[in-house]
Amino acid sequence: MPGCPIHALALGARVGSKIFMRRSTLIRTMITIPMSDAQFAAATTRLRTNGIELTGPTGTLTKDGVTAKYEHAAGVLKVEIIGRPDFLPVSLIEGRLQSYLEQSIAYDADRSAL
Repeated sequence: MPGCPIHALALGARVGSKIFMRRSTLIRTMITIPMSDAQFAAATTRLRTNGIELTGPTGTLTKDGVTAKYEHAAGVLKVEIIGRPDFLPVSLIEGRLQSYLEQSIAYDADRSAL
Protein backbone atom coordinates (compact mmCIF):
# COMPACT_ATOMS: atom_id res chain seq x y z
CA MET A 1 0.00 0.00 0.00
CA PRO A 2 1.44 3.39 -0.87
CA GLY A 3 2.41 5.32 2.25
CA CYS A 4 1.81 2.34 4.50
CA PRO A 5 4.74 1.23 6.63
CA ILE A 6 5.88 -2.32 5.93
CA HIS A 7 5.80 -3.24 9.62
CA ALA A 8 2.16 -2.15 9.80
CA LEU A 9 1.23 -4.55 7.02
CA ALA A 10 3.30 -7.34 8.51
CA LEU A 11 1.87 -7.10 12.01
CA GLY A 12 -1.69 -5.97 11.30
CA ALA A 13 -2.49 -2.33 11.96
CA ARG A 14 -4.88 0.49 11.29
CA VAL A 15 -3.64 2.79 8.54
CA GLY A 16 -6.01 5.63 7.91
CA SER A 17 -9.48 4.13 7.93
CA LYS A 18 -8.36 0.67 6.85
CA ILE A 19 -7.24 -2.23 8.98
CA PHE A 20 -4.56 -4.43 7.51
CA MET A 21 -4.25 -7.89 8.99
CA ARG A 22 -1.26 -10.08 8.45
CA ARG A 23 -1.87 -13.15 6.39
CA SER A 24 -1.05 -16.39 8.08
CA THR A 25 1.57 -18.31 6.18
CA LEU A 26 2.13 -21.93 6.98
CA ILE A 27 5.27 -23.58 5.75
CA ARG A 28 4.30 -27.17 5.32
CA THR A 29 6.77 -29.60 6.74
CA MET A 30 6.36 -33.19 7.67
CA ILE A 31 7.61 -35.25 10.55
CA THR A 32 8.35 -38.90 9.98
CA ILE A 33 8.71 -41.49 12.72
CA PRO A 34 9.58 -45.15 12.21
CA MET A 35 6.66 -47.05 13.72
CA SER A 36 5.55 -50.66 13.41
CA ASP A 37 1.88 -51.61 13.05
CA ALA A 38 1.79 -52.64 16.73
CA GLN A 39 3.36 -49.33 17.78
CA PHE A 40 0.85 -47.43 15.63
CA ALA A 41 -2.03 -49.32 17.26
CA ALA A 42 -0.67 -48.50 20.74
CA ALA A 43 -0.14 -44.84 19.79
CA THR A 44 -3.70 -44.68 18.43
CA THR A 45 -5.05 -45.89 21.76
CA ARG A 46 -2.86 -43.50 23.75
CA LEU A 47 -3.78 -40.53 21.55
CA ARG A 48 -7.49 -41.37 21.90
CA THR A 49 -7.19 -41.04 25.69
CA ASN A 50 -5.82 -37.53 25.06
CA GLY A 51 -8.73 -36.55 22.82
CA ILE A 52 -7.05 -37.19 19.46
CA GLU A 53 -8.87 -39.67 17.25
CA LEU A 54 -6.95 -41.53 14.53
CA THR A 55 -9.56 -43.21 12.36
CA GLY A 56 -7.29 -45.53 10.41
CA PRO A 57 -3.90 -45.65 8.73
CA THR A 58 -4.55 -42.32 6.96
CA GLY A 59 -6.67 -39.35 7.87
CA THR A 60 -6.89 -35.99 9.54
CA LEU A 61 -6.63 -35.20 13.23
CA THR A 62 -7.64 -32.05 15.06
CA LYS A 63 -7.04 -30.81 18.59
CA ASP A 64 -6.94 -27.34 20.15
CA GLY A 65 -7.06 -25.57 16.80
CA VAL A 66 -4.27 -27.64 15.26
CA THR A 67 -5.11 -29.77 12.22
CA ALA A 68 -2.80 -32.34 10.68
CA LYS A 69 -2.87 -35.01 8.01
CA TYR A 70 -1.28 -38.32 8.88
CA GLU A 71 -0.37 -41.53 7.09
CA HIS A 72 1.00 -44.76 8.49
CA ALA A 73 2.46 -47.03 5.82
CA ALA A 74 5.52 -49.23 5.34
CA GLY A 75 6.56 -48.89 8.98
CA VAL A 76 6.60 -45.07 9.01
CA LEU A 77 4.17 -42.53 10.44
CA LYS A 78 4.12 -39.24 8.53
CA VAL A 79 2.39 -36.20 9.99
CA GLU A 80 1.91 -32.87 8.20
CA ILE A 81 0.54 -29.84 10.06
CA ILE A 82 -2.00 -28.18 7.75
CA GLY A 83 -3.64 -25.66 10.10
CA ARG A 84 -2.85 -23.97 13.40
CA PRO A 85 -3.55 -20.85 15.43
CA ASP A 86 -1.23 -18.01 14.37
CA PHE A 87 0.37 -17.77 17.81
CA LEU A 88 1.64 -21.40 17.73
CA PRO A 89 4.80 -21.92 15.68
CA VAL A 90 4.82 -25.03 13.50
CA SER A 91 8.19 -25.99 14.98
CA LEU A 92 6.68 -26.07 18.48
CA ILE A 93 3.74 -28.22 17.40
CA GLU A 94 5.91 -30.65 15.46
CA GLY A 95 8.50 -30.83 18.21
CA ARG A 96 5.94 -31.68 20.87
CA LEU A 97 4.14 -34.20 18.68
CA GLN A 98 7.36 -35.91 17.64
CA SER A 99 8.61 -36.01 21.24
CA TYR A 100 5.30 -37.45 22.45
CA LEU A 101 5.27 -40.18 19.80
CA GLU A 102 8.92 -41.10 20.32
CA GLN A 103 8.41 -41.29 24.10
CA SER A 104 5.35 -43.44 23.48
CA ILE A 105 7.39 -45.87 21.37
CA ALA A 106 10.15 -46.00 24.01
CA TYR A 107 7.58 -46.61 26.76
CA ASP A 108 6.06 -49.50 24.81
CA ALA A 109 9.53 -50.97 24.17
CA ASP A 110 10.37 -50.80 27.87
CA ARG A 111 7.08 -52.48 28.82
CA SER A 112 7.57 -55.30 26.32
CA ALA A 113 11.10 -55.94 27.65
CA LEU A 114 9.74 -56.71 31.13
